[in-house]
Amino acid sequence: HKTTDIAVKLKLGGVPFGLLWVATVAEAFLTPFNLHRFDSFMALNQQQVQQIKSTNPQYADELFYTPRPGRAKNIVMGSTVEAPNSFKASENNVVFLQAGADFTGSPFYPNSGPVRYDSANLGDAPLTSVLLGGGVVESFAFGGSAPAKRADQMGGEHVALHAPARPFCLARAIGMSSAAFGAQMSSLPGLGGHLNPQVDMWPVSSMQFPRPQESIRFMVGDGGNLENTGLLAMLQRKATRAVSLIDGSDPFDASLDYCSASGYVPTGRELTGQFANFFGYAKTSSSNQQQFHVYNQVF
Repeated sequence: HKTTDIAVKLKLGGVPFGLLWVATVAEAFLTPFNLHRFDSFMALNQQQVQQIKSTNPQYADELFYTPRPGRAKNIVMGSTVEAPNSFKASENNVVFLQAGADFTGSPFYPNSGPVRYDSANLGDAPLTSVLLGGGVVESFAFGGSAPAKRADQMGGEHVALHAPARPFCLARAIGMSSAAFGAQMSSLPGLGGHLNPQVDMWPVSSMQFPRPQESIRFMVGDGGNLENTGLLAMLQRKATRAVSLIDGSDPFDASLDYCSASGYVPTGRELTGQFANFFGYAKTSSSNQQQFHVYNQVF
């Protein structure tokens, strides 16, 4: 019950509900390593830190966390961008948010185009033609308003951005990635916007979708709401080899001889659905079950 005690202490100390889960995770898992500060930024290595500070002198005295040399070259934490406040997440509008030490964002448009969000409030109009994703930004710059110039929203190597109101720190990235209640809360009127972690996001426009769009505040939840292994993010980053360690909730059936089973047709229950959906099985879609696996097939 340690995390419950931490959460109660933080709430009594004035932490708002929307930050409570993230703050609890930070206190429980990052404070012992002195990596919990909310006024910090992330970068890939000290070389990137120096480049950031050289280009942005206002960050000269800011704290940056980087992966330890000699360990993993990068760390990518996955969350699910559920929906804007007061709207519902569904299999047709959620996207995977890659939060890396280097870059953060969603590199592609969901279903190759704009999405629609139905209102969580009965009778209210839906939010339509919302462009989401399309690229990533350096993590220290993530979470601010859209570029002032139309051409800059199409991306580039050196784009002028307004600094985010608060740093996108390691604590927020890790806390969001484990907020399993995110999808379900987005469907409950008046609750999602108060309980779920939040991020401000703007899309990277393109020749196909050139219209600029202001930043929108989105509710964010556990990466497992959409994809629980991180494999899709690695494929998007063009990894050529990957090892996925999956601690699934379903026991593995080792009794069936798949090689000699005549006429055997896979059901997807032979292994965890977290992996089967990559092959077109166990394509779950349910906000109540907090899973949107319909479009995860890549093999």
